[in-house]
Amino acid sequence: MKRIETALLNSPDLDYRPFKIVVEKGMALLSGYLASEEEKRSALRIVESVKGIKGVKADIQVVNYKAYKDKS
Repeated sequence: MKRIETALLNSPDLDYRPFKIVVEKGMALLSGYLASEEEKRSALRIVESVKGIKGVKADIQVVNYKAYKDKS
């Protein structure tokens, strides 16, 4: 899991937000929130590239934080 967290933190493609990461038998389950579909695709690609990960399941919600900020 540390390798996944490190890969996500080091990615210039993501405005990293905390994820819940569970790895079981080489399958990674990611859950959390990201700001765009592009970031979601990038996160999945990054996790799939981590050594030892055979597949990724995602429960990632896309939330437009900027829209909420603009309303306040």
